Amino acid sequence: MKQGDFSWSRRVFGLGALAAGALGLAGCAAPKVGYYDLWNVRDAFSKDGQALFTGEGISGAATKMALYPVSFEDAFHVADMAASQAQMDVEVTDKSAGVIYATRTAQVPAGETSVQQRTFYAITIQEQGKKKTQVRISAKMQRPCTATAMTGGGRLLAGAVTLGMSELMVATGEAHTDIDEEKKKCEAIYIPHWTAGSGEEMSQFFIFMRNNLQAAGLM
Repeated sequence: MKQGDFSWSRRVFGLGALAAGALGLAGCAAPKVGYYDLWNVRDAFSKDGQALFTGEGISGAATKMALYPVSFEDAFHVADMAASQAQMDVEVTDKSAGVIYATRTAQVPAGETSVQQRTFYAITIQEQGKKKTQVRISAKMQRPCTATAMTGGGRLLAGAVTLGMSELMVATGEAHTDIDEEKKKCEAIYIPHWTAGSGEEMSQFFIFMRNNLQAAGLM
């Protein structure tokens, strides 16, 4: 590498470090809203009611259903077992309501760190006739999020210290200036929402359902 190239690289690196430092200082004064608490499973499905049995209003990838030629009692018992076998944490079993609630919590990457992501499962069991029972599983997901934006004095400070580099970061989307917009983005992640990302777990649940019913001589 030529000496001139090395000198230019050092200047670019120095400005980048300066920008990062200034953004750190600006962040101390920047508006910040944290969404951290994980919901409980009942609250996650509190507004869904009958949709958990019919699938109405739930995105197709977030719900799966199967019919079995067995009694309600047998289907409910096997569904409870299958949820645990599919690595779900069963939290509520309400036979009178025909509902089993379960969760699964995993650590997932989030930038330079990781956060807990929770998937909520509602398993409904509904008798359709003599020796005919519908089993449906639906899933929602949430994860913590922090909304932050560089506004007012913080933005001015960053712009002055970095000789305008921070404004370039705003233009490229690496830094944000609208706290309300960032809050909306966070809420979309934090508030439990129907998910297409849990299809594998739901498929495993039905595999265990069928295997257990066959093993018990019920199918």
